[in-house]
Amino acid sequence: MQRKRFLTLIAYQMLSIASIASLSMAAAYADDDEGAFLPRLVVSSTIPASGDLNPYGVAFVPQGFPAGGSIAPGDVLISNFNNSNNVQGTGTTIVKLTPNGNVAPAGTATTFFTSKLGGLDTALGVLQGGFILVGNVPTTDGTSVLSHRALCRSSIATAR
Repeated sequence: MQRKRFLTLIAYQMLSIASIASLSMAAAYADDDEGAFLPRLVVSSTIPASGDLNPYGVAFVPQGFPAGGSIAPGDVLISNFNNSNNVQGTGTTIVKLTPNGNVAPAGTATTFFTSKLGGLDTALGVLQGGFILVGNVPTTDGTSVLSHRALCRSSIATAR
């Protein structure tokens, strides 16, 4: 019975990843005044002051994202899967990179969000309406044994 539940959870995780990937692809080809939205090259460290490592999720803030918040169209959000000790499934930060911004040396990347849940993964997306979707695969010790939390926990938070 637990094997069936585990396989069901994996299927939900894959569905979530596919959904977010399709949203990201749709945003990448959306039209704006300057043509199709293509992300600019951003060179920077993704390690924030907390030391979280191993960037997994990448999401581009699309044109038309509401103004007045802490992110803007063209920014790039990156979720870190590991903590500062490089233990898998324990990272809690999403960092923000800004095109044409300063290159952040390791340990100085701008933290956009810190989660109470560890293991932020590739399930990361930004919706044009002003929402960010975040998924995680948590573990307490870096092994494949999951904690009591859900395999894929999606939450929605506004960027304002």
